[in-house]
Amino acid sequence: MQACYRIFDASLFTSWDMMCKEVAEFVNALRPEQVISISHSDNHGHSVAIVWYWRS
Repeated sequence: MQACYRIFDASLFTSWDMMCKEVAEFVNALRPEQVISISHSDNHGHSVAIVWYWRS
């Protein structure tokens, strides 16, 4: 297996809610055992969410 990630940049969405919905859709497409973690970061208004997951 290989650890992978996908970054969701809040600036590409109209709201945090829309970004979180997109993150949820991506995570729901994975098998539960594939998800490593979901994290977020905000640095002076530049916000991202990162999904770490296993890919075989």
